[in-house]
Amino acid sequence: MTVFVVVDMLTKMAHFIPCRGLPSARATARMFIQQVFRLHGFPDKVMSDRGAQFTARFWQELMQALDVKICLLSAHHPQTDGGTEKVIGILEQYLCCYVNQQQNNWVDYLAVAEFAFNNSQHTSTQMTPFLANVGYHPRFFPLSPLDALEPPVNNYLAELQAIHRLVQRQLEKVKADYKRFADRSRRDTPPLSVGDRVWLSTRNLPSTRPTKKLDHRYVGPFPIEAVINPVAYRLTLPRSMWVHPVFHRSLLVPEQLACPLRRAEPPPPEQRDGDSAPEYQVVSIRDSCWVKGRFQYLIEWKGYGPEEFTWEDASTVHAPALVTTFHEQFPSRPHLDQQTWGKGPAVRDSVVIQCQPVLPKAESEESEEEVEEAFEGPSEPEGGSEVQDSQLDAEPGPSSHISDEAQLGEEHASDLEESQQMDLLLDARRRRQLARVRQQRSMKHLQSKKKRQGETLP
Repeated sequence: MTVFVVVDMLTKMAHFIPCRGLPSARATARMFIQQVFRLHGFPDKVMSDRGAQFTARFWQELMQALDVKICLLSAHHPQTDGGTEKVIGILEQYLCCYVNQQQNNWVDYLAVAEFAFNNSQHTSTQMTPFLANVGYHPRFFPLSPLDALEPPVNNYLAELQAIHRLVQRQLEKVKADYKRFADRSRRDTPPLSVGDRVWLSTRNLPSTRPTKKLDHRYVGPFPIEAVINPVAYRLTLPRSMWVHPVFHRSLLVPEQLACPLRRAEPPPPEQRDGDSAPEYQVVSIRDSCWVKGRFQYLIEWKGYGPEEFTWEDASTVHAPALVTTFHEQFPSRPHLDQQTWGKGPAVRDSVVIQCQPVLPKAESEESEEEVEEAFEGPSEPEGGSEVQDSQLDAEPGPSSHISDEAQLGEEHASDLEESQQMDLLLDARRRRQLARVRQQRSMKHLQSKKKRQGETLP
């Protein structure tokens, strides 16, 4: 179970909507219409995080059709919508006070928690969300005779307008206070424009190296593609990074302010005259892994930074010297003749020929001698040794001459065939033993069952 939290930016009224798991874009739109639209209508804009349901095409097209502006927050920058984060924290504190030991009844308290929050004075507006929204506090205790009197309509409308003006002034004052306190830890940064090259902080980026603490602090530089607002910029990133290209200004460092002691990245490779494509050279191999049965290397390309490292299949990497150097430096990393996490070929010290044995149909009814005869072949006929001796004594002709290597190959093949036959024989014996054990167990089970039913076996 999860909670869909909706907060009004003006009156600070909140709605806590329970839902099963992480809702899809259609489920989110359905809850928004059933729980928010029926009470307040459609807003001018919706500010949300970059969840999958809010970045889906269905949600964006629906909001566009309803003339509602979508404002997505910057990734890894919750200060953009700190008010909603504060409301979620208050809800968690409330539920911690009333939830049971098993923590399975917190859904029953969401309605009461929503009423308590909306009926409490907010620090930003200095009034309750109920008063700021409808102009009065809903009744939750029995009415007294004085409370039952309704004021005139004109007085009610005037009071409601005065409340809204007061709320707006309080919000502007609170925003100014927030900005003043936040600016104490901030410093002026030079403005950036389209085309400027900046370094990107790796604070919130996934790392391909074993330890993130020892990874590069910045990657790039990358050109700025567009200026979203004074504190958010869209960068032109390589396809291998797979992250949203919009970043906060605090994560960007202009290229001119880079440390002068930092090793300058070499320029990209130049395209030769007459070549249809640029020539890419491999500097080193950084890592290796098995991916869906394919062995791949992490390649560092000449003229490109760490953000341009790519995983390439081992069959496409034509750098045997670099491959050998990598495995000598990192012998524990996966390699082609090693099985990692159930993928790739198994490690073997020698070549083994695997075959599928064709066993007799009724193994349990045959004796061991019959199985041995089936695999070893019929017995030698009488006089076979004399024929062999006579063949050996005969003078070999030119066509029957066999070299030493051929003899060694035949001996190796015969040894291999013998070992395979012995393996098959042992496998047949194990299967017969297993069949006997299973038969004994079934007989014991049948006897115990008959005894329980009052019957005995003869």
